[in-house]
Amino acid sequence: MKSKTKAEALRIIHNSAVAYKNNLLNRNVMFVAEKDDVTQLFETKFLPSNFRHLTGIMTNLNSTRFFEAAVGNKLKESDIQFARDGTTQKKLDILFSLMNIHKTAKMAGDFEGSHKVLLSDKIAGTTTAVMGFVKDDNYFVPNTIIKDDVRQLTRKPTLVISAIFIKPDKQSVYSEISFLRSGMTVEHIVNTIPDIKHKLSIDIT
Repeated sequence: MKSKTKAEALRIIHNSAVAYKNNLLNRNVMFVAEKDDVTQLFETKFLPSNFRHLTGIMTNLNSTRFFEAAVGNKLKESDIQFARDGTTQKKLDILFSLMNIHKTAKMAGDFEGSHKVLLSDKIAGTTTAVMGFVKDDNYFVPNTIIKDDVRQLTRKPTLVISAIFIKPDKQSVYSEISFLRSGMTVEHIVNTIPDIKHKLSIDIT
């Protein structure tokens, strides 16, 4: 695949930053996943400073300034450098698609740990694109993305996402379902994970 130019990279970064702002910024996303008798939920938070890590870009700008410049379409080619190992190019291939992870992720789990490029605690994604998260206080924050199959990066078993909930960070409970697997109900989730009920303000009937 042909390598992207800096001009192409800037377009991808700008479009992705706008999507990040519209879909994820200052929001909590809670992933609920299960397989057989294993059930797991983890809550994430998306801050302005997290975006730069997802791009794979090398820059002298701090993370918050980078995001502000990206959203405002003010980044210059002189502001960015690609990683020499080619990871930036791969991240840019999937960056925009992962700005909808609250709707598109299908599998999740604990990071397996042996992948040298991805150093995360939790991961979520699809067979082609993965977002990694690290623990930060009460939430997991995004720290990287990788063009790979989530099943190859999770400690077994890889869990199937049953539901994804989203809310503004300052809101205490989740009132919006952004994804619900076919055949799944919120009632089933509450019955399977009793501790989740106090996190929701959704009619379960």
